[in-house]
Amino acid sequence: MKKQPQVTDATRKSIVDAFWRIYQHKRIDHITVREIASEANVHRSTFYRYFEDVYDLLNRFEEELLTEIYGALQGKRVPMELVEALSAFAERICHLTGTSGDSEFRKKLEEKIKPIFLSMVNVPADSPVTGYLFTFAVSTILTNLHYWNEHRELFTIQQVAEMSLSVVGGGLARYTSE
Repeated sequence: MKKQPQVTDATRKSIVDAFWRIYQHKRIDHITVREIASEANVHRSTFYRYFEDVYDLLNRFEEELLTEIYGALQGKRVPMELVEALSAFAERICHLTGTSGDSEFRKKLEEKIKPIFLSMVNVPADSPVTGYLFTFAVSTILTNLHYWNEHRELFTIQQVAEMSLSVVGGGLARYTSE
């Protein structure tokens, strides 16, 4: 007899949440299935019903986060809205793009947001400067998101977005279509 979907969803969520609690304090290569299972109060065999290993869990965690981010960015029309939407995911983005995170996650994130960003700034996708402008803007946004995440008491995300976009926007305006 199959378990009820809400039970399996709750078990899976418990495992993912346990992983995230551990991953915030340990590098991925130091996390074990046993540790995650213990933190989630499940047996190791239960972990393996949902995930192949710790890296499979990380990959699925990232894919679900990217799907959430992409969904949150849908309908955003200006870079300010993009930065504000990303702030809801700041803790996870900062960890995953930080020194203890997954070096590939940033590339995956950039792939997800690039089409949305380009539609906001009105830069032709085939322009020779597009890659440079996008890289500069994303670097600025992510760097400031990291700093804001560590110093939230100094400014609101809206203020940080305004500062970032003022600097980025002033430089981008020279290259964007009229």
